[in-house]
Amino acid sequence: MIKSVLKDTSGVNSAIRLLGTKQTVEELKGMEMTMLKEVVQVLEPFQEAMSHVEGETIVTLSCIAPVVFGLEHSLKLFIENKPLYCFKLANALQSSVKKRLRPFLERIDVIAAAAMDPRFKLA
Repeated sequence: MIKSVLKDTSGVNSAIRLLGTKQTVEELKGMEMTMLKEVVQVLEPFQEAMSHVEGETIVTLSCIAPVVFGLEHSLKLFIENKPLYCFKLANALQSSVKKRLRPFLERIDVIAAAAMDPRFKLA
């Protein structure tokens, strides 16, 4: 949804003009648009991760380890780039990944599944 707002800023700005003042429209073009771009940047890896692990007809256990490593890596890079507005969001997501997803990497079945998958093997 946020990506569609960023693609069609003129439509969003037209709607805001109907509801608000000219100052509101200018702010949306500046700070808010930068903020929305950062939100997309930090959440995009999670969207990609979900598409990898939510399969009904394919085995997804082997994807868990690469997905967790990928999320950790993308959040680390995002934070290193010193975002203007989404630093707290990225830190919260990083803590949540560490707390909720990292324990899966300690399970032998998850590691074995990733090692046996020809896409990942021992990488």
